[in-house]
Amino acid sequence: MSEETTEAAQGTETAGAMETSETLTPESESPSTQTTSVETASTNWKTSLPEEIREHAALAKYDGESVESLAKGYIHASSMIGQEKLVKPSNDEEWSNFYNEMGRPAEATGDKGYKFKTYEVPEPQQEYVTGRVESFKDMSHKLGLSADQAAGLHDWYMDGNVENMQQANESIAESERVASETLKKDWGQSYDAKLGIAQSALKEYADETFIEFLEGSNLGNHPSMLRIFNQIGEAMMEDSQLEGAGVNKTPLRIQESINTIMAKPAYWDADSPERVGLVREVTDLMKQLHPEK
Repeated sequence: MSEETTEAAQGTETAGAMETSETLTPESESPSTQTTSVETASTNWKTSLPEEIREHAALAKYDGESVESLAKGYIHASSMIGQEKLVKPSNDEEWSNFYNEMGRPAEATGDKGYKFKTYEVPEPQQEYVTGRVESFKDMSHKLGLSADQAAGLHDWYMDGNVENMQQANESIAESERVASETLKKDWGQSYDAKLGIAQSALKEYADETFIEFLEGSNLGNHPSMLRIFNQIGEAMMEDSQLEGAGVNKTPLRIQESINTIMAKPAYWDADSPERVGLVREVTDLMKQLHPEK
């Protein structure tokens, strides 16, 4: 065989070997195919488990999850081992025991009951407030509130009431001040006399319910209300002068007598010999006008 023929044969063998090598090498997988394959294996890990535990209820929440999620769940569950377990009560007795364990006093009132901060309450409202506090303790115990919870709510509620009462008292004092200044400006030196007539007229003609309404609403201090009763009193005093003697001494009549005496110069003159007698008369009349004092 010639040298040229030998080289040609070797070239043919080499080309054939290369062709065979290319034919036997598998095509390279794309990145997306590799990722899908890994994810599928990760989420289908349950297929590798024995059939008797594969569908266990404890593993149901990990369906479609990765092995990493399963591992995290196991670590969390392990950390809870040995800790107290809170079980939701299912009946009244269990609820009662639960409330007691959470700090509810053994009783609503008494030595073993709730203890609240004491607040100063006006005497007229003392009985009512005491009853409401006792009722609040009973309801707190029924609802299962702990001692701290009930005391916190009580103090919050009472603090709000105290603040509201202080604001109301300040408002009343301010309205009284404004009414006094307004009427003093209108009535001048006759302020005391006209105010006394208005108060006497109110006492004579208004019933207890109406007086309580005026006091509760603070309308009794309103300048317009005092003007009206002053006009009523003065009108009745004028009528009594026309009627003559023999008229019973009502608060209006007594106030009229006081005004008459106090209008005399001798009443204010310390050197007048009449002053002692006039002051005594006014004192007696004031006792008749205000017997409760």
